[in-house]
Amino acid sequence: MVVSKFKAAVNSDEGVPPPQEGVEFAKLPWNLNLPDQHYYVHLTTDPESGWTLEHYDPKTDGGILTDVTDVTSPTFPSTTSLNYGTTIWEGLACRRSPTTGKALLFRPQMNYARFARGAHAMCLPPPSYELFMRGLQMVLQNNMHMCPPAPELDPDTGVPLGGAKLYVRPMLLGSGQQLGLHASPQISLVFFVSPTGSYFQGKAMGGLKLHLETRKSRAARGGTGNIKCSGNYAVTMRPLMDAKEHGFHDNLYLELDTYHNPNHPRLCRPFVRLFCRSSVLQIFSLCLKAEKL
Repeated sequence: MVVSKFKAAVNSDEGVPPPQEGVEFAKLPWNLNLPDQHYYVHLTTDPESGWTLEHYDPKTDGGILTDVTDVTSPTFPSTTSLNYGTTIWEGLACRRSPTTGKALLFRPQMNYARFARGAHAMCLPPPSYELFMRGLQMVLQNNMHMCPPAPELDPDTGVPLGGAKLYVRPMLLGSGQQLGLHASPQISLVFFVSPTGSYFQGKAMGGLKLHLETRKSRAARGGTGNIKCSGNYAVTMRPLMDAKEHGFHDNLYLELDTYHNPNHPRLCRPFVRLFCRSSVLQIFSLCLKAEKL
């Protein structure tokens, strides 16, 4: 079934809707903003069935995903993800192109790859690539009024200015009721959004003040540090609050075995390094090709 708070899908032939009037997007904090004005997607299945063509058929572009309803989603104390942390999610930034005004997402295929790995680790059936991408498209089409205006370009560098964006969060979680420790009898696939400002708004330009955490570890060998699951963030909350009380912006964690080698800040996971490495290799490859021309 699909659970959604949705309006009619935006017709792509009509162009991208403009930003909603009366919203000062540039001043929004990095948080959930204007939630009563968002529309979201919510699909459910069970572990045995998984995600099928009934949920979404890429050949016909049909299925439950595109059949919009207004059914609400109940939450029970016995929900599996609330008790055992079986939740994974991704975070993507949607921005308007400064030149065309179209909606842009940065490498969602890489988010899907990690999403699928995380689903396996949490005993959750992963959605197909097509279902994941169409879910992103659906939630964006119905929330572009919440996407900030296209950023201005730096006249000297051509780099977009400002950090305002429409944050997109796909989630996969055990939404069934149970008490025992086993795979959830019901699985939910959710897509929701929020317009946000920069995470380190007003701080990144002047540099970040990082605290070197030497007592607690963010990720352990053999653990779930390579999975974007909810529990990975819970363990960072107390160290982060302690660091902020002493005037720091974030923590830099050390490798657990020796507590000598830097691991990564709370927000800079190996996934970010993978993005950067991939980008550097692609740019290097393009430069080599350009030299041969």
